[in-house]
Amino acid sequence: MNDILMTNVFFTITGVAVIVLTILLSILFYKAILFVQSLHSFLEYIRGEGEALVLEVKNIGKDFNDKKDFLLSLFSFFKKEKKKVARNKKTTV
Repeated sequence: MNDILMTNVFFTITGVAVIVLTILLSILFYKAILFVQSLHSFLEYIRGEGEALVLEVKNIGKDFNDKKDFLLSLFSFFKKEKKKVARNKKTTV
C-alpha cells in the first residue's frame, strides 16, 4: 500500500508541476510576442525616419549645389577683368 501512495503523490506533484510550467511558458511566450510586436513597430518607425532622413540629405545636397553655383557666379563676376577699350588714333598725314 505504501508504494501505491508514493506513486499517487509522485503523479500529483508531477501533474501540478506540468500545469505550473505550462502557465509560465504561456506567459513567457505572450511576453515574447508583445516584445516582437513592439520591436517590429519600432523598426518600422526607424525605417520611416531613415527614409525621411535620406530625403532631407538629398534636399540639403541640392540646396548646397544651388548655393555653390550662386557663389561661384558671384566670384566669377568679381574676378572678371575689365575689357580694355581700343582707341583708334587718328593719324594725320
